[in-house]
Amino acid sequence: MSVLTIKIENKTDVSLVDLTLSLLNVGAQYNRFLDREGINTEDIKNPLVVKKLESGSVIIELSSIILPIINEINTVFEFACYLKNSVDFFLGKIPKSPIKYDKKDLEQINAIVNLTANSPDSQMSFCANNGSAQTVNLVINYTEANATQQLLRWYQTRFDNRSAFGDKAIVENISPKPIRVIFAHEDIKRNIINTSNFSKPWQELAYIVDLEVLFLDEKPRTYKILNFYPEGTFNPDED
Repeated sequence: MSVLTIKIENKTDVSLVDLTLSLLNVGAQYNRFLDREGINTEDIKNPLVVKKLESGSVIIELSSIILPIINEINTVFEFACYLKNSVDFFLGKIPKSPIKYDKKDLEQINAIVNLTANSPDSQMSFCANNGSAQTVNLVINYTEANATQQLLRWYQTRFDNRSAFGDKAIVENISPKPIRVIFAHEDIKRNIINTSNFSKPWQELAYIVDLEVLFLDEKPRTYKILNFYPEGTFNPDED
Protein backbone atom coordinates (compact mmCIF):
# COMPACT_ATOMS: atom_id res chain seq x y z
CA MET A 1 0.00 0.00 0.00
CA SER A 2 1.34 3.41 -0.96
CA VAL A 3 1.88 5.77 1.96
CA LEU A 4 2.22 9.56 2.01
CA THR A 5 4.81 10.54 4.62
CA ILE A 6 4.71 14.11 5.90
CA LYS A 7 7.66 15.34 7.93
CA ILE A 8 7.64 18.69 9.74
CA GLU A 9 10.95 19.97 11.05
CA ASN A 10 10.74 22.88 13.47
CA LYS A 11 13.27 24.29 15.93
CA THR A 12 10.36 25.76 17.90
CA ASP A 13 7.10 24.18 19.04
CA VAL A 14 4.51 23.42 16.37
CA SER A 15 1.11 25.01 16.91
CA LEU A 16 -1.55 22.32 17.29
CA VAL A 17 -4.09 24.51 15.50
CA ASP A 18 -1.77 25.15 12.52
CA LEU A 19 -0.80 21.47 12.34
CA THR A 20 -4.43 20.34 12.48
CA LEU A 21 -5.53 22.82 9.82
CA SER A 22 -2.66 21.80 7.56
CA LEU A 23 -3.52 18.09 7.79
CA LEU A 24 -7.26 18.72 7.43
CA ASN A 25 -6.60 20.52 4.19
CA VAL A 26 -4.30 17.77 2.95
CA GLY A 27 -7.32 15.48 3.40
CA ALA A 28 -9.64 17.98 1.72
CA GLN A 29 -7.33 18.28 -1.29
CA TYR A 30 -7.09 14.46 -1.49
CA ASN A 31 -10.90 14.28 -1.61
CA ARG A 32 -10.98 16.83 -4.43
CA PHE A 33 -8.22 14.94 -6.25
CA LEU A 34 -10.24 11.72 -6.08
CA ASP A 35 -13.33 13.55 -7.30
CA ARG A 36 -11.45 14.91 -10.33
CA GLU A 37 -10.29 11.36 -11.09
CA GLY A 38 -13.92 10.18 -11.04
CA ILE A 39 -13.48 8.11 -7.85
CA ASN A 40 -16.64 8.11 -5.74
CA THR A 41 -16.03 8.93 -2.06
CA GLU A 42 -19.60 9.85 -1.04
CA ASP A 43 -19.72 7.09 1.57
CA ILE A 44 -16.24 7.85 2.92
CA LYS A 45 -15.93 11.29 4.52
CA ASN A 46 -12.22 10.87 5.34
CA PRO A 47 -10.56 8.48 2.86
CA LEU A 48 -7.06 9.52 4.03
CA VAL A 49 -6.17 8.29 7.52
CA VAL A 50 -3.18 8.53 9.87
CA LYS A 51 -1.24 5.28 9.77
CA LYS A 52 1.64 6.14 12.10
CA LEU A 53 3.06 9.01 14.18
CA GLU A 54 6.73 9.22 15.13
CA SER A 55 8.39 11.25 17.86
CA GLY A 56 11.17 13.80 17.38
CA SER A 57 10.32 15.81 14.32
CA VAL A 58 6.62 15.53 13.52
CA ILE A 59 6.45 12.57 11.13
CA ILE A 60 3.02 11.45 9.95
CA GLU A 61 2.22 8.57 7.64
CA LEU A 62 -1.10 8.78 5.80
CA SER A 63 -2.69 5.99 3.82
CA SER A 64 -5.92 5.65 1.89
CA ILE A 65 -8.76 3.53 3.28
CA ILE A 66 -10.18 3.19 -0.21
CA LEU A 67 -8.41 0.81 -2.57
CA PRO A 68 -4.95 2.35 -3.07
CA ILE A 69 -5.00 1.56 -6.79
CA ILE A 70 -8.17 2.25 -8.81
CA ASN A 71 -8.39 2.23 -12.59
CA GLU A 72 -4.61 1.77 -12.70
CA ILE A 73 -4.16 4.96 -10.66
CA ASN A 74 -2.03 4.75 -7.51
CA THR A 75 -4.12 7.35 -5.72
CA VAL A 76 -1.72 8.33 -2.93
CA PHE A 77 1.32 8.52 -5.23
CA GLU A 78 -0.53 10.50 -7.91
CA PHE A 79 -1.91 12.84 -5.24
CA ALA A 80 1.64 13.49 -4.00
CA CYS A 81 2.65 14.24 -7.60
CA TYR A 82 -0.26 16.67 -7.86
CA LEU A 83 0.81 18.47 -4.67
CA LYS A 84 4.40 18.75 -5.90
CA ASN A 85 3.33 20.02 -9.33
CA SER A 86 1.01 22.56 -7.72
CA VAL A 87 3.70 23.98 -5.45
CA ASP A 88 6.22 23.95 -8.32
CA PHE A 89 3.73 25.86 -10.46
CA PHE A 90 3.14 28.50 -7.79
CA LEU A 91 6.92 28.88 -7.41
CA GLY A 92 7.32 29.33 -11.17
CA LYS A 93 9.34 26.13 -11.58
CA ILE A 94 6.97 24.69 -14.18
CA PRO A 95 5.04 26.72 -16.79
CA LYS A 96 1.71 24.89 -16.71
CA SER A 97 -0.64 24.26 -13.79
CA PRO A 98 -1.67 20.61 -13.25
CA ILE A 99 -5.36 21.59 -13.00
CA LYS A 100 -7.57 24.65 -13.37
CA TYR A 101 -7.67 25.82 -9.77
CA ASP A 102 -10.72 27.35 -8.16
CA LYS A 103 -10.93 29.46 -5.02
CA LYS A 104 -11.35 26.46 -2.72
CA ASP A 105 -8.29 24.68 -4.14
CA LEU A 106 -6.15 27.74 -3.55
CA GLU A 107 -7.49 28.27 -0.03
CA GLN A 108 -6.75 24.65 0.88
CA ILE A 109 -3.24 24.64 -0.59
CA ASN A 110 -2.62 27.92 1.20
CA ALA A 111 -3.69 26.31 4.50
CA ILE A 112 -1.44 23.27 3.91
CA VAL A 113 1.74 25.35 3.55
CA ASN A 114 0.69 27.95 6.13
CA LEU A 115 2.23 25.82 8.89
CA THR A 116 5.68 26.40 7.35
CA ALA A 117 4.95 29.96 6.20
CA ASN A 118 4.38 31.01 9.82
CA SER A 119 7.76 29.83 11.10
CA PRO A 120 11.10 30.94 9.60
CA ASP A 121 12.96 27.90 10.96
CA SER A 122 10.52 25.27 9.69
CA GLN A 123 10.47 22.86 6.78
CA MET A 124 7.73 20.55 5.56
CA SER A 125 8.28 17.56 3.28
CA PHE A 126 5.99 15.13 1.50
CA CYS A 127 7.18 11.76 0.20
CA ALA A 128 5.39 8.89 -1.56
CA ASN A 129 6.27 6.07 -3.93
CA ASN A 130 4.34 4.00 -6.43
CA GLY A 131 5.54 0.64 -5.15
CA SER A 132 8.46 0.42 -7.56
CA ALA A 133 11.39 2.66 -8.37
CA GLN A 134 9.42 5.91 -8.66
CA THR A 135 9.38 8.27 -5.69
CA VAL A 136 8.03 11.80 -5.42
CA ASN A 137 9.56 14.21 -2.92
CA LEU A 138 8.31 17.69 -2.13
CA VAL A 139 10.19 19.89 0.34
CA ILE A 140 8.78 23.29 1.32
CA ASN A 141 10.80 25.73 3.41
CA TYR A 142 9.70 29.04 4.91
CA THR A 143 10.61 31.13 1.87
CA GLU A 144 8.91 28.78 -0.58
CA ALA A 145 5.80 28.46 1.58
CA ASN A 146 5.37 32.22 1.58
CA ALA A 147 6.04 32.42 -2.15
CA THR A 148 3.20 29.99 -2.89
CA GLN A 149 0.75 32.21 -1.03
CA GLN A 150 0.98 35.28 -3.24
CA LEU A 151 -2.56 35.39 -4.57
CA LEU A 152 -3.25 38.87 -5.79
CA ARG A 153 -6.68 40.48 -5.89
CA TRP A 154 -7.20 43.82 -7.62
CA TYR A 155 -8.62 46.63 -5.53
CA GLN A 156 -8.41 49.65 -7.85
CA THR A 157 -7.34 49.91 -11.47
CA ARG A 158 -7.08 52.27 -14.37
CA PHE A 159 -7.89 50.96 -17.78
CA ASP A 160 -5.31 53.24 -19.38
CA ASN A 161 -2.44 50.86 -20.02
CA ARG A 162 -0.03 53.79 -20.29
CA SER A 163 -0.45 54.72 -16.63
CA ALA A 164 0.04 52.62 -13.50
CA PHE A 165 -0.36 55.28 -10.82
CA GLY A 166 -3.96 54.28 -10.12
CA ASP A 167 -3.31 50.55 -9.83
CA LYS A 168 -3.69 49.11 -6.35
CA ALA A 169 -4.05 45.55 -5.17
CA ILE A 170 -4.55 43.49 -2.04
CA VAL A 171 -2.28 40.57 -1.19
CA GLU A 172 -4.04 39.33 1.90
CA ASN A 173 -1.09 37.40 3.34
CA ILE A 174 1.03 40.57 3.34
CA SER A 175 -1.43 43.35 4.15
CA PRO A 176 -5.23 43.72 4.23
CA LYS A 177 -4.84 47.23 2.77
CA PRO A 178 -4.68 48.05 -0.96
CA ILE A 179 -1.09 48.77 -2.00
CA ARG A 180 0.16 50.59 -5.11
CA VAL A 181 1.20 48.24 -7.93
CA ILE A 182 3.91 48.64 -10.55
CA PHE A 183 4.89 46.18 -13.28
CA ALA A 184 8.30 44.84 -14.23
CA HIS A 185 7.31 45.38 -17.86
CA GLU A 186 4.16 46.58 -19.60
CA ASP A 187 3.37 43.20 -21.20
CA ILE A 188 2.40 41.84 -17.79
CA LYS A 189 -0.39 44.36 -17.31
CA ARG A 190 -1.48 43.98 -20.93
CA ASN A 191 -1.77 40.20 -20.47
CA ILE A 192 -3.78 40.64 -17.27
CA ILE A 193 -6.16 43.10 -18.91
CA ASN A 194 -6.68 40.65 -21.78
CA THR A 195 -7.88 37.88 -19.45
CA SER A 196 -11.07 36.86 -21.28
CA ASN A 197 -12.25 33.46 -20.01
CA PHE A 198 -14.45 34.96 -17.29
CA SER A 199 -17.73 36.84 -17.22
CA LYS A 200 -16.37 39.23 -14.57
CA PRO A 201 -14.26 42.26 -15.49
CA TRP A 202 -10.53 41.58 -15.25
CA GLN A 203 -10.05 43.90 -12.28
CA GLU A 204 -12.47 41.79 -10.18
CA LEU A 205 -10.58 38.53 -10.70
CA ALA A 206 -7.75 37.07 -8.62
CA TYR A 207 -4.31 36.29 -9.99
CA ILE A 208 -1.19 34.32 -9.24
CA VAL A 209 1.94 36.39 -9.69
CA ASP A 210 5.61 36.56 -8.80
CA LEU A 211 5.81 39.55 -6.53
CA GLU A 212 8.50 41.80 -5.11
CA VAL A 213 7.42 43.80 -2.07
CA LEU A 214 9.00 47.23 -1.60
CA PHE A 215 9.04 48.43 2.01
CA LEU A 216 9.33 51.86 3.61
CA ASP A 217 9.69 52.15 7.39
CA GLU A 218 9.09 48.38 7.60
CA LYS A 219 5.67 48.71 5.95
CA PRO A 220 4.77 47.46 2.45
CA ARG A 221 4.43 50.47 0.16
CA THR A 222 4.60 49.07 -3.38
CA TYR A 223 4.06 45.70 -5.04
CA LYS A 224 6.19 45.07 -8.11
CA ILE A 225 4.72 42.33 -10.30
CA LEU A 226 7.55 40.35 -11.89
CA ASN A 227 5.52 37.64 -13.66
CA PHE A 228 1.92 36.60 -14.24
CA TYR A 229 0.54 33.03 -14.51
CA PRO A 230 -2.67 33.13 -16.62
CA GLU A 231 -3.73 29.56 -15.80
CA GLY A 232 -3.97 30.44 -12.11
CA THR A 233 -6.54 33.19 -12.66
CA PHE A 234 -9.86 32.61 -10.86
CA ASN A 235 -13.07 34.29 -9.76
CA PRO A 236 -12.68 34.99 -5.99
CA ASP A 237 -16.47 34.88 -5.50
CA GLU A 238 -16.77 31.26 -6.62
CA ASP A 239 -16.46 28.40 -4.15
